Amino acid sequence: MRKIINVALAGILMLGMLACEQRTDRTDGGGVLLTFGQIDWSAVTSVGTAVASGGASIDTVTLVSVAKDPTGVTSSLMDVELQSFEVSFRRADTGTRLPPVLVRTFPGVIPVNGSLTISGMFFMLDGQLENPPLSDLLAINGGIDTETGADSILLDVSIVFFGRTLSGDEVLSAPLRKTVQFGR
Repeated sequence: MRKIINVALAGILMLGMLACEQRTDRTDGGGVLLTFGQIDWSAVTSVGTAVASGGASIDTVTLVSVAKDPTGVTSSLMDVELQSFEVSFRRADTGTRLPPVLVRTFPGVIPVNGSLTISGMFFMLDGQLENPPLSDLLAINGGIDTETGADSILLDVSIVFFGRTLSGDEVLSAPLRKTVQFGR
């Protein structure tokens, strides 16, 4: 009799655990997309000005968390907790040298179907501005890209945000891309 009771209790516990798992999967299951809303880039033109300002920044950028199924059930488990962002570069001119990739931690929470606006987000810091190729454009280094002989550098900038839903599913944004010209 004791064996039958133990087996029955184990069965009830298993059903309870499966029910919790199914409820959580229906509620979240990684069901959010992280996208960019409105973006206001400042007109970055001078490497010297960017160095003096502590970096090159975006005036404002809005991140939006959207439920993959707009008619589905949502919960706070689908809120996105931001962890970091990565900025990578590609030359849009004839040069091949690139600034180093910038990776920064970035805390913040975006509620499901909500947004977060960031002001003054740096996409370049000293590591990018004070190393080739951009450091070539500084007056103390001659103001000319030593690779191309030009007095400006054209870069494709790509920014990706990384986060996790409160239930633990990883989320990343599609890249935000912008071509930026830097001069002396």
